[in-house]
Amino acid sequence: MPRSRLAGIIILGITWIPYAYSQAASRRPSAEAILDRQVAVSGGQALYDRIQNEMRTMTAKVSGADVAQIVIYRNRFGSLHQIVRGAGEQSELGVKSGVVWSRTGDAAQIVETGEERAQALQGAILLSDGRWREIYKSAETVRTETVEGKLCYVLKVVPFVGEPHTLWYDQKTGLQVREVSPLSTGGETQVTAQEYFETGGITMPRILHSLINGVVITMVVDDVKFNQPIPDSIFALPPDIERLMKKRFAAK
Repeated sequence: MPRSRLAGIIILGITWIPYAYSQAASRRPSAEAILDRQVAVSGGQALYDRIQNEMRTMTAKVSGADVAQIVIYRNRFGSLHQIVRGAGEQSELGVKSGVVWSRTGDAAQIVETGEERAQALQGAILLSDGRWREIYKSAETVRTETVEGKLCYVLKVVPFVGEPHTLWYDQKTGLQVREVSPLSTGGETQVTAQEYFETGGITMPRILHSLINGVVITMVVDDVKFNQPIPDSIFALPPDIERLMKKRFAAK
């Protein structure tokens, strides 16, 4: 879930799935099997690997009212450009060649450390569900739990960079239902996925309900396009970020 992020695998083959999920109820499947199954049921690794870029538009709503329009660009090389427009303001988040930057209005910065950088780098991974082994250094199935009326396997995953996340997967469909992840400002955010749909052969949630510090923000996917021409300028570092980079290297 880029993901978004709910946000976002190297599948070992599909023939093992019936076996893995026919074990006695007292024996939970491994986290690896659950994460691989998500990819298998949402499009398959071969399709994931053929996708080179993504353009996604979303609407953020609070109490049913539109508050922001979001455009996200990603490519296979780990580049990201996210633009959020609302209330007469614009904010941006970008990743290019490992450089993470953000801008709100005229205030721009390079994000060098912390959870904000870790989650930006993860968010820049195209269809990250299909590349989870590049994101998590460990994953464990910790329990079962009912969420949104669905019996789920609950996983604890530890990224190579950043703090642990908790993930919920529907035992029946294999699709992700919820994610809880740390906030860069402290605390955590809970994202619940609803209304899965298919686009370009990939199955993904249309609606993401985010609970952030007691506020529910609903993200609705308006459109997703894969493998479309995206100008290099979309991912290029903006001039003010280039200037900040030069100052940083000059100081060193």
